[in-house]
Amino acid sequence: MKVKRDWNSTAVSIQFSVFRQIVGPENSGKLYRLMALFVALLVFAGCNSGKKQDDDGGGKSNKISKHDLKVVMYGNAELKSLIEGQWQSAGHEIELTVIDELDPDPEKQKAQISGQDVVIFPPSSLGDFVKREWIQPVDYRSLDNELLAVNDILRLQKRDLVQYDRDIWATAMGSPVFCLVYRQDVMDALGVDAPTTWEQYLTIAKRLADQTGKLKDKDGNVLPTKVLEPTAGKWASHLLMARTSSAVCQRGRRSIEFALTDANPLIGSPPFVKALENLKACQDAHPQEPATPNQIFESIAKGEAALAITWPTSSVEFEESISGLAVAPLPIWKERYDSMTKNWMTRDSEAEHPVLLGFDGRLASVVYGAINKESAEYFLAWIASPEIQQRVWSRSPNCSLSRISQVRKPYAWCGTNSPRQVADDYATFVRESNESGLAMMSTRIPAANEYLAVLAQQTSRALKGEVEAAAALKQAAKEWDAITDKIGRDDQAKAYRASSGLGN
Repeated sequence: MKVKRDWNSTAVSIQFSVFRQIVGPENSGKLYRLMALFVALLVFAGCNSGKKQDDDGGGKSNKISKHDLKVVMYGNAELKSLIEGQWQSAGHEIELTVIDELDPDPEKQKAQISGQDVVIFPPSSLGDFVKREWIQPVDYRSLDNELLAVNDILRLQKRDLVQYDRDIWATAMGSPVFCLVYRQDVMDALGVDAPTTWEQYLTIAKRLADQTGKLKDKDGNVLPTKVLEPTAGKWASHLLMARTSSAVCQRGRRSIEFALTDANPLIGSPPFVKALENLKACQDAHPQEPATPNQIFESIAKGEAALAITWPTSSVEFEESISGLAVAPLPIWKERYDSMTKNWMTRDSEAEHPVLLGFDGRLASVVYGAINKESAEYFLAWIASPEIQQRVWSRSPNCSLSRISQVRKPYAWCGTNSPRQVADDYATFVRESNESGLAMMSTRIPAANEYLAVLAQQTSRALKGEVEAAAALKQAAKEWDAITDKIGRDDQAKAYRASSGLGN
């Protein structure tokens, strides 16, 4: 029989025989015991040596334990398999449940979230989730910072978007901002610059309507003259907020829909009425079916519109390159409304363009009472990491640029075959907005979705000509008061101050 030799053990045996001859046969018993102890020590040292090498060479960021999670996500069903695949390819397990929309019934919402480790949700629900203690605050120091790359996150996305009552509650996958997308060749043919004020915007919109079918480029080709704005469903309220923001937004105050002291609604005030009247005049000049921002960007990509309010999104594919397509900040109002004196005042600076933040996007939070909290915190860093944002969230119509690295290379976020100038202009706008820090937060106090639904309904009534702008907003304010009283006026006033970053 052929025996496979262990050369290490053979060497030990030879050395032992030689040593036995030296010490003599009378001491061989002691020798056996000493050698057994010596071999045991060698084995123990070898095991410890290997373990130390693993620790020194890997460390926490390189050697990650297996994470099993239960996650519920609102919307973005098309991303489910992609998220699961990315998480599982890293050696983890996930049970990901997708729910199309938030149920208006709090008890049903609670049932959806209960028993989960992580919830991925729209920013408008942040106040509800905090008040009902469904989610836990997040300390960036408890997350895997090497994975999350906190210093790469843009200022507004890292702080303002996820902060409520001075605590951080989530990581963000990127909240978009409205901007002006326009055809430079159309502006040239019309003999005007892109509008920088809402007054100019309305004038250009009316001129474009008059030129339908007549406006041509230098080669004689008929140019598009449509002006499009998102007014489908909830977008009517978001659009009105964005149009109003420059008239009321002030540095140091991030929300303007309610009075800070008693939560009385301000949506019936002159700046909101003025914004709705301007919007109605534009809609009268350019009648259109209600559309979402994504649908409007699709119209731009098809060459069907001259001017639009939307933002670039990767879910749209350009049929062909359109020359002269550009992006600019939303127009501003020539004057600012002072809510204290109730007067219009000359604007201090025309260079500042406040943005509406948090009307869309996705946040990820650890569910209160999560069984796998450590894994949930790791998931928060992973799901908002640069790599996963690029691979997953760049494909979402709800999300947008949120990092310095994305601003430097924004093309994956702005549509297939889109002109580079579109991505470059949008990235510049996003960067400058974050540097300025002048942002108005979209409504996100408890019952935010109820408030927004009411405002959208009344805005739509005004746009259809069923009621004047002032009357529509007066009715919306009345219904807002009813919602506030139902929840508790003092509670909502505190929540509003918390949402505005003022604390209580």
